Amino acid sequence: GARVRDRSGKTLTGASVLAMKPVYVEGRRQLQRAAASVTNLQGEYRFFSLPSGLYYITLKGDNVSTTNKIIISQ
Repeated sequence: GARVRDRSGKTLTGASVLAMKPVYVEGRRQLQRAAASVTNLQGEYRFFSLPSGLYYITLKGDNVSTTNKIIISQ
């Protein structure tokens, strides 16, 4: 799992976290939802059974919205 904090270091609780996987449809790249989670009281979230690969992690919460590219390896 991972923990989410805002720029001031405050834990973000109840934030929506999506793992989006790039896929190609008719030669065009799109992001497809691979997993979803919500941060708990400690700002932690976890994705289960996510295969290795490139993902974009999108976080949306109170006054926060960001996307980061990560690589997950087993």
